[in-house]
Amino acid sequence: MLFDLMCSLQERVPELGEFLPREVLDDTKLFSVDGKLPDAERDSEIIFPYDNVAFEHGVMASHGKVKVDSCVLLSQSKYLGVMGRYLGEGAVLENAVYVISSYPNIMTDGKRETVFMVGVTYREADAVKSMPIYSAYVNGGRELYGVKAGRDVPDNMWEWYRSVMPYTLEIVKAISSPKLFVVAEGSAKGFGVGKRVARSHQRPRHTVLNLGQIQKRYGLSGTGTGASKVAHPRRAHVRILRSGRYGGNVGKRVRVRSTWVGPTDARVGNKVYRVLLDD
Repeated sequence: MLFDLMCSLQERVPELGEFLPREVLDDTKLFSVDGKLPDAERDSEIIFPYDNVAFEHGVMASHGKVKVDSCVLLSQSKYLGVMGRYLGEGAVLENAVYVISSYPNIMTDGKRETVFMVGVTYREADAVKSMPIYSAYVNGGRELYGVKAGRDVPDNMWEWYRSVMPYTLEIVKAISSPKLFVVAEGSAKGFGVGKRVARSHQRPRHTVLNLGQIQKRYGLSGTGTGASKVAHPRRAHVRILRSGRYGGNVGKRVRVRSTWVGPTDARVGNKVYRVLLDD
């Protein structure tokens, strides 16, 4: 997996510690994105529930002619403060986006090229902006070459980075939607803590499901008995007050607690599944 390659690079390339601290990877929730995502609220504001999230996906770029496989890690971690030095005075860092992409290079007869890129999103003068701060190619030995930092990141690298963003935003919207649920899949034996950054097979995998899918797969309904007397199952989330009936509170963000009755865990074979409600 490309996520495992990202972990390996963090361990093998000392300079990456400045851009990608180990603490970010240790705290990352790894998602599986298989097939079509459940429908989220298309007009909802994205309010991300986790500090660090990674997922892999493949998208068609260059007018649908080139398949790009990517691992994307989005981070709002407290460990990113060092990146602020790449921003101008008065700019406020919001998050970092790490991308490893593998694609066929038409200049080398279709041989796949792998690149690693880091970009940041920041707020400046009430506007949200983004910029690249690091890029490099990855060779077969899992080492980096052609390293560029700050404003020296080449335009073609930034274009590859931007090509994976549209589908990434759809995934983020699904993860953050209060109408969908995050289910963590782990080993019934648990995972040990090692000296290395945990690879994909050593950490829980997360997916996004709607209530019907959870009921069908795991028999977890979230309604218990007397379902007509309880609210519809929902995750904890931040709600933005929009109706005029809220008066001076319009636009205010309020925390809505989760609603779930009964067990949130199910065991299937040697796997344990848990519905995460984000309280």
